Amino acid sequence: MKKTLLLLSAFVMLFVARISAQEVWHIVTCDEQYIPVNKLAYIAQSDNSESYVIVETDGTMTQTRSFSFQYLYSAVEKVESSSIDLSVFPNPVVSTLTLGGLKDATAVYVRTLEGATVIHTTLSPDNTTLNVSGLAAGVYLLQVNNTTVKFIKK
Repeated sequence: MKKTLLLLSAFVMLFVARISAQEVWHIVTCDEQYIPVNKLAYIAQSDNSESYVIVETDGTMTQTRSFSFQYLYSAVEKVESSSIDLSVFPNPVVSTLTLGGLKDATAVYVRTLEGATVIHTTLSPDNTTLNVSGLAAGVYLLQVNNTTVKFIKK
């Protein structure tokens, strides 16, 4: 019964996320991985298992001991430009920032509001997470190609 209710709630969230124009509902795993609900295919748990497998629409599988659904408020959730369709979440962020919309290996810069570069790396569609745990709390600018997004580090 518990598993059926869990799966039913996941499908309701999936439906709500698909009709929404903004990607703000996420599944948050116990290790702080954020998965947009609109990319959820299903969640499985085998009998006598204490872990779940979250399967995304692209076939990516994530194993976790626990998860929750979270509505993320963001100053900038999705930015559209001619060069990239970028989504950045969660915002504010504690340790790991996830970028959606990367189609190729792309240079990513994190800068302070004064313009100093504090992180410079290359991300690809296979690696879309950026560790920002070493940054001090504050407001930062994330630059990907010609798109700049403001995010908050808690």
